[in-house]
Amino acid sequence: MSEILKSITEVMPVYRVLNREENLNFFRDVLGFKVLMEEGAMVWLGGHEAKKAHLLLEESPGLRSANGAKKHGLTVIKANREEIIQLLAGQLEKISKVYQTETGYAFEAISPENDVFVLTDNENSHLTEIAKSAINFSVRQNFTGLSNFEVEEIKVNVTNSATKDFLTEILDEKLTVASTKILFTTSDDEDLNVASDETLDLEFLRFGVEKEFDLSAFEENFDKTVKNYLDKSARTLVLTAPNGMEIWFVK
Repeated sequence: MSEILKSITEVMPVYRVLNREENLNFFRDVLGFKVLMEEGAMVWLGGHEAKKAHLLLEESPGLRSANGAKKHGLTVIKANREEIIQLLAGQLEKISKVYQTETGYAFEAISPENDVFVLTDNENSHLTEIAKSAINFSVRQNFTGLSNFEVEEIKVNVTNSATKDFLTEILDEKLTVASTKILFTTSDDEDLNVASDETLDLEFLRFGVEKEFDLSAFEENFDKTVKNYLDKSARTLVLTAPNGMEIWFVK
């Protein structure tokens, strides 16, 4: 089934949130993202200059917080070094941890839904935590946020290997798609296998695919044990992973 791997152009995580404005304040102010579009409950977030969406939020009133660990363990964002410094200068009080990288700085921030995000200018594996008191930068008056960014890594908490095996069969063993790494960590918390419409968590992973790829033929790879949905135009295929998280393939 890994034939789809070459046709995937992007990976976009989608998070459920309770209060739209409270969460948007976090994503705009602390992480430096720009709201590119709002439609119904959905919000598309990207950079201020590139204006290409890299994350999605869905406002989900009535859903509850997860008990224990969430499916969403961590999202790592790669951004410009100087722009990260500007965010550190202006938002230090709202940042939980600061790191030194090989070429600059990184920081960790926690959203109102307790989702953990790391912004870095380098690979996530080369981070050394430093004291926030070591940061002494001045904010540029014309700084508005990140010009662009990439989702470098998404870490998912699971109770067993079933979801990793499911994605590995579809993609490949490396689970690196369009420069985004998908990693898995094992935990035993009770809400790691609930349906995606029950908790405020990572709702689904959205894989953008090339228009020429045949999603209808691709759907035939899955037997009746895999819950799936293909829209009438065959432009969106939705699969449900063993942990209840949805996997979307969208033209």
